[in-house]
Amino acid sequence: MNRRTFLVVAAAPLAAQGPPGGKVARLGVLLFSTPVTEPNLAAFIAGLRDLGYVEGRNVAIECHS
Repeated sequence: MNRRTFLVVAAAPLAAQGPPGGKVARLGVLLFSTPVTEPNLAAFIAGLRDLGYVEGRNVAIECHS
């Protein structure tokens, strides 16, 4: 990760099957660049997918730049 990249992720602990009660957990990501051009964001989402978190199913990711 280079020094211009700054990601802040705030989330409650998540279970692989989704949060209790079927609610969707929300993650906030702050970026210096746009979500389209941020290379680390794709890797972050892929890492979440490897852990069983799928955007739109059990986690919602909000990107702000």
